[in-house]
Amino acid sequence: MIGPHTLVLSLECDGEPPLSLLPAVVRRLESLLVRQVEMLGAHGHDVLLVLDEPALSVPWPGEGEVSLESLGALLRIVEAKGATSGLHCCGAIPRGSLSRLAPGVLSFDALSFAEEVLMDPSLPGWCANGGRLAFGLVRSVDEGRPSEAPEAVVETLARAIGTEKALAVRAGSSLVTTTCGLACATCEGAARAFDLASAIARALETRLSSGG
Repeated sequence: MIGPHTLVLSLECDGEPPLSLLPAVVRRLESLLVRQVEMLGAHGHDVLLVLDEPALSVPWPGEGEVSLESLGALLRIVEAKGATSGLHCCGAIPRGSLSRLAPGVLSFDALSFAEEVLMDPSLPGWCANGGRLAFGLVRSVDEGRPSEAPEAVVETLARAIGTEKALAVRAGSSLVTTTCGLACATCEGAARAFDLASAIARALETRLSSGG
């Protein structure tokens, strides 16, 4: 589901984003996400509801950080309904905001923005409180056609994180997924992409279990 920051910035009124609509947008999104969580939970599923904020790396043009506050409030509502809250951003989120937003899962393009995300000063505290990373390590545009072996992808990730101990902390309870744009792939390409993500996850698990 699209998040409030990106939704408002994607709209236009007299050539400018209608910042004053943010409260109304948040109320509407709240009703939608509560309904989705309740409907999925009624079937006995564990629910992960991700708010998609591809524009979060773009500064809010209004005063203060009201869009971040609104996004954090929606993430907390998801958690209060018994689901796991997720946040996806194609780029790096505003520096130091992880501890305030506190999503259960942060999904990001680890092929392009690993350093920015992993060097965020709020990351260690967020991880210590149970936050999990979803590393986008498979390019959706490649439709699962690997440009390098899963072990090589894990090695690149390990170098970005820095040490084997940090790798275990950051990636030990996290996810491997695709980057943005998978909806544009063919069904066969999407299946290959998920198969490749699974292969990278297995390679990561093997490395962690062997201690590097």
